[in-house]
Amino acid sequence: MIYLLSRWYMPYYKWAFHGLKERAEDHAMVLPGTVTLLEQLSKTGDQSQAWEGPHPAGWNPYVNTEDQKVVLMEAICGMVIEELKRQGLTEGSEDFLEAHTWKIMDRIQDPQLRRCHVMEG
Repeated sequence: MIYLLSRWYMPYYKWAFHGLKERAEDHAMVLPGTVTLLEQLSKTGDQSQAWEGPHPAGWNPYVNTEDQKVVLMEAICGMVIEELKRQGLTEGSEDFLEAHTWKIMDRIQDPQLRRCHVMEG
């Protein structure tokens, strides 16, 4: 997504992250802060203990902030949503990335492309 939003061609998938790290200083890159978060996410170990009880009052099983992987993913998704808004691809205050997917899909003008499943490449 970072490549798409930066309007760059993505290299072969196994070189994609390395390419982002190399281009993190490029001023044309959007979401440069996500590179560090993605690297932290890849190095964060098992978080299963964060899902074991007892849980504090107000614990949310959908956004478990005791799990550091969840915290990192929420931060990345928030940054992505802000960039999508900045580029005029979505609007609204939803903090769930999927809600923005349908807003983006609704803007597709080509009828054939619009009928494609959201996961089609």
